Amino acid sequence: MNTITVTIGGREYTLSSSGNEEWTRRIAAYVDQKIGEVSLHTSMSTEIAAVVASLSITEELFEAQKVNQELRNRLYTLQQEKEHA
Repeated sequence: MNTITVTIGGREYTLSSSGNEEWTRRIAAYVDQKIGEVSLHTSMSTEIAAVVASLSITEELFEAQKVNQELRNRLYTLQQEKEHA
């Protein structure tokens, strides 16, 4: 388990992660960037900006999952066509 200190939304957090340090830092930097983007365009508190950023990131995740499933379905269809050709 790695212990890593990162800065998100102007605050330091100490995280424990089983992943590698660079990966954890990339994730934290992405969250920090999203909070910064939200905060840049509004005067909301950091906590509210974090919630809005979380919603945005979740939307990105769901969209990526949808595209992934569509690609898997397409791959399956192509495999079936190849096997029956």
